[in-house]
Amino acid sequence: MSFPDTAHPRPIAVIDLSAQQKGSRDRAVRTPETLPALALPMSTDLLRLCLDALDWSQHGLAARLGLNDSTVRKWARGAKPIPDVVAKWLHPIAAAVSARPVPPEWKQRARDATISA
Repeated sequence: MSFPDTAHPRPIAVIDLSAQQKGSRDRAVRTPETLPALALPMSTDLLRLCLDALDWSQHGLAARLGLNDSTVRKWARGAKPIPDVVAKWLHPIAAAVSARPVPPEWKQRARDATISA
């Protein structure tokens, strides 16, 4: 079994909102960016980048934290500040996941196994 090169962190995906069609349910075009360093208070952009790196929704983050969805939605739109304790917990997890991606050949093997099953 081979592991991905961890010397070079994998860029995380950033959503390019300009490429998204209004009313489209498809995900926006993604362009690679590195996860910025944590600056407190956490910005709404960095919150979105962290959620994207983890492939978590706002609802998923709320569930993991035991919070109401509306609290995380308020953070995401900047209506309430993101608590530092949340930022200090979330950012390192997102950085670790984005630095160690699932190797592409594993994804292909999983797809092939699903098709042949």
